[in-house]
Amino acid sequence: MDRDWSFLEQNSSNGKMKRVVDAAQVEQNSRVVVCLGTQQFVDYLCMTNPCVLSVMHYSLLELANIKEKHDSVKCRQGDIVGMPSSSPPLDVVFINCLPALNHSLPRIFEALVRRCAPGARLIISDTQGRDQLRVHKKYNPDVITGDLPDQVELEKVLWRYPLQLISFSDEADFYLAVLKVCEDENSKT
Repeated sequence: MDRDWSFLEQNSSNGKMKRVVDAAQVEQNSRVVVCLGTQQFVDYLCMTNPCVLSVMHYSLLELANIKEKHDSVKCRQGDIVGMPSSSPPLDVVFINCLPALNHSLPRIFEALVRRCAPGARLIISDTQGRDQLRVHKKYNPDVITGDLPDQVELEKVLWRYPLQLISFSDEADFYLAVLKVCEDENSKT
């Protein structure tokens, strides 16, 4: 049964989406994956940044709606952990609702490091923020199964991977963590 993901569309202003997309530094030929992105976010990304875009989502309905509007976007059911390793290295990965992923942070980072090019950016965001996430978790416990990591929690996990925390914002109504895949282990400092 396909779950209802429409609650993620609420209160996602263009200003917040712009902050998220700007943090990724998407270039014209960037290979980009959006994991659990809303239709509104994919629309914004397609409108503002021409790139090679793939969308991964658990919902076939969400993917069908995205594909109907954006035929050039590659759509795949699932999440970043299940992405085929034969795919070309990624330049940008957006995870728009981390608490809905059915995997731990270490598992997600392990999968991403193998699939990303050196210098790639990983953007973990929630344009509604932690306060609204608590409400969604209460009313959608089958979809929202986790929480957003705070900065200390994120840094504790990051030290094991060639990932660097570039910026972090955890406001009541907006969450953004920008990570970069290090060129080599020495560039992590």
